[in-house]
Amino acid sequence: MVTIPPVSWINASHINGVSVLGTFITENVTGEEICKQFLSSKELIDQVCFQLVEICKAFKFEGWLLNIENQIDNDLLANLVYFVSKLTKLMKKEVSNSQVVWYDSVSFVTGECLHQNELNNLNLPFFSTTDGLFLNYCWTENKLKSSAQLVELLDRKYDLFIGIDIFGRGCFGGGGMSTNLAIEKIKDYDLSIALFAPGWVHEVLGPKDFDCNQIMFWNKLELDIRHVPKNLPFSSNFSQGFGEKYFTKGYISKDKPWLNFSLTQPQSRKYQLGEVYTQDAYEGGSSILLKSFSEPLLNCFFELPQEGLFVALIYKTLKSIPGFVLNIGVNICDRSEGQAKKIKIEELK
Repeated sequence: MVTIPPVSWINASHINGVSVLGTFITENVTGEEICKQFLSSKELIDQVCFQLVEICKAFKFEGWLLNIENQIDNDLLANLVYFVSKLTKLMKKEVSNSQVVWYDSVSFVTGECLHQNELNNLNLPFFSTTDGLFLNYCWTENKLKSSAQLVELLDRKYDLFIGIDIFGRGCFGGGGMSTNLAIEKIKDYDLSIALFAPGWVHEVLGPKDFDCNQIMFWNKLELDIRHVPKNLPFSSNFSQGFGEKYFTKGYISKDKPWLNFSLTQPQSRKYQLGEVYTQDAYEGGSSILLKSFSEPLLNCFFELPQEGLFVALIYKTLKSIPGFVLNIGVNICDRSEGQAKKIKIEELK
């Protein structure tokens, strides 16, 4: 019922500037009985909200996806809205950058578990009292259009997350390696996106050629959103929290495979196949083997200090690539007035 994200996932997300939500979920007959119990009084609701906030604070994540997928008695609908509103307000008070998102499930009019697949009067009261709505996956272009028009009037366009089931169950485009078709349609209406079950790549296509399939899947989606570093000082060894060996200052310090997402470092590229290089690293389990120069090694938005910026880069050239020349360059787009544009680069080979 209360799903707490794994601590290592929370750490890996936060190091890359990404918020994390837990899930509060009730389903079927059992869920209906649970809801009858905790929605029976505002006092009980307040206790549940308090505990959910305390869990967020203890595990240091940002909020909750509320997924009520069962019938709610008509006389409890007002208390359900009170629960959603109370939790959202309490989270804002107690947790920095909090977010409470409602999944498109219960009808506000009848209390049925009835997915709308669009923003309308049956789910609008829940959207109005939370930070966002996770729309169910079986939308059509007409439903997408009407939802976009309504959310535009409410001036909350990016708080409506259009669901995409990567398994393709009733989803526009059929999911899988065609998930990009749904992405492109949502982009036409400039709305936010909620991707469900990206584990499809491994669960369906399997472990063979997983790296290739994973990179192909994500690159095909052409998602432009990137959480970039904004604060100095900044450093990254680009480790993704796993490796075949562990390296310390360029030397092998642990000669066996390892996995610890809490040791993930900030990422900055849409990787091409073979760029996540686990055979050698300076620190951690991997480095970047540059295969493509279609985008920078690092995008950032640093406010350039008056004394300038110092950049240090540690790299190796592979003997297996004859005639390879590494050119190091820094492009600056300075949006402020009167700032120094001085760059010092130190190459640590």
